[in-house]
Amino acid sequence: GLADIMSAYNGALSVDDLTTNNLFELKSYPNPSNNEAVIEFNIVNGTNLKISVYNILGQNVVTLVNNESYAAGVHNVKWDTSKVKSGLYFCKLETGNASQTLKMIVKH
Repeated sequence: GLADIMSAYNGALSVDDLTTNNLFELKSYPNPSNNEAVIEFNIVNGTNLKISVYNILGQNVVTLVNNESYAAGVHNVKWDTSKVKSGLYFCKLETGNASQTLKMIVKH
């Protein structure tokens, strides 16, 4: 169940190990989240981007940002997690030339 998912998650690379590159940084807090998660990203250059959340089956749960323009700097987007089941989710940030995926746990 959820305990197995959390154990596997905690044994994986840290989020920083997976998401830091030269184009942008991506993180989420709190993680695990209960009712709301904040997805924070820092982009070096202004760009259009898309942020989507997928369940463990790869199904799109929600698209939080769809081809919107953001200036360089730190930004955040909130996700209401109270309407989804507890479990492991993946947040994917995509720009025209790069993407990053972040593991997120929802625990009610």
